[in-house]
Amino acid sequence: MDVVALIALAFALGGILKGATGAGAPILAVPVMAMFYDVPFAVTVFAIPNIVPNLWQGWAFRREMPETRFVVLLALSGAAGAIVGTFLLANLPSGAVEKGGSAVHADAVRRCSAWPPHI
Repeated sequence: MDVVALIALAFALGGILKGATGAGAPILAVPVMAMFYDVPFAVTVFAIPNIVPNLWQGWAFRREMPETRFVVLLALSGAAGAIVGTFLLANLPSGAVEKGGSAVHADAVRRCSAWPPHI
């Protein structure tokens, strides 16, 4: 299969997963891109198509927003994670990043394979 077609398929399947569960597009598309390109490139390329649907969902469901304290804590935690993750992504050797990503995916598969699933 052509590389671009495989990446497009990962984006499409990730979009379906995101629509069904609220998460999924980066979980599928970034590792597939990282198989052919390096991890920082894959993360950077995915940033815009990941941000746009999140902004749309935030706007569409703004009336369902929980209390402000929760949203602020969630946003601050997300920002801290993005800063630390960016620093690690930029400074760790790519082998370490790939092993860490593989460990996270293996754990996700293990949890989802159990019955009942432990998510």
